[in-house]
Amino acid sequence: MPPVLLCIDHECLESEELYEFDDGLMSVCCSAAEPEKRLGLLVQSKRFESPGHVLGFGKITLDTSIYEVRIEGTGVDLAWMEYHLLKFLMENLGRIFGRDQLLSSV
Repeated sequence: MPPVLLCIDHECLESEELYEFDDGLMSVCCSAAEPEKRLGLLVQSKRFESPGHVLGFGKITLDTSIYEVRIEGTGVDLAWMEYHLLKFLMENLGRIFGRDQLLSSV
């Protein structure tokens, strides 16, 4: 099961519904910057070293020299725009883009 980050405020801790989802829930007080820092580290840990023409993230590899996408070694067929959108996002891991930014960049 993939890791799940649940961000809640202290008022939500009083809700019984919160505990229906996971019996391993633990609350730790932190600053607002803490989740952002931890998510950034998580994204960085999923990157791996590869040749300059191969982008990688987790189980996904994208070979820009032959326009190939693989997930766990299995080829994936993507439309032209899907391929370029994925390439752009993999080149900019951890950054957030609006619709207009994506359209003008891809």
